[in-house]
Amino acid sequence: MKRRKKDGTLPSYTKRRNKLAQSEKRKETAKKWRREHRDELRKWARKHYQKNKKHYLQYKRKWRAKRKKMGLPYS
Repeated sequence: MKRRKKDGTLPSYTKRRNKLAQSEKRKETAKKWRREHRDELRKWARKHYQKNKKHYLQYKRKWRAKRKKMGLPYS
């Protein structure tokens, strides 16, 4: 069976297979990179988690105060 069509292009199933193989390869590379940089990633995540938590609590406090001021129920 020929791999190429008469016009020299690859058949669609081959393109699909190549694309799939490429995405699998990309996944593996990403996994490997994350494994190697685990500590830095953890540090980064921790910092951002704390930051977000602080902002969220601040937002919640302001929201509750506003609701209370307007005489509406809040939870």
